[in-house]
Amino acid sequence: MALPAADAAFLTAKGYTHELLAGAGPELLLVLRAVPLAPGRFDQPATDVLVKIPPGYPATPLDMFWVCPPLRYPTGATPPAADNYETHEGRSWQRFSRHLAGGAWRPGIDSLRTFLPVVLAELVGP
Repeated sequence: MALPAADAAFLTAKGYTHELLAGAGPELLLVLRAVPLAPGRFDQPATDVLVKIPPGYPATPLDMFWVCPPLRYPTGATPPAADNYETHEGRSWQRFSRHLAGGAWRPGIDSLRTFLPVVLAELVGP
């Protein structure tokens, strides 16, 4: 399985350094390398971002994202719904439970192009 051509073109056009890796199960792991974060928003200047690409994508929804290194607010607090960890690539990834507005995936409409803004709104801000 590979990313649809439109997704690969979107990531390249946005300038993301990315890799598609095999997951432990049937999903693929899309890793965006060294995504810059909003200054002062977290305790890191950049992080790798992982999105699981499930079998059947793009008809099957994308859900949640993971970061490594883990992120904390400057106060030391953990962001809400981001206190679970999984191991991928031999590293510990912090899971952010974030979903599309309204929670409904629209096959044929939603893709990385609509999901990635959910991720970036959390990491970079509006």
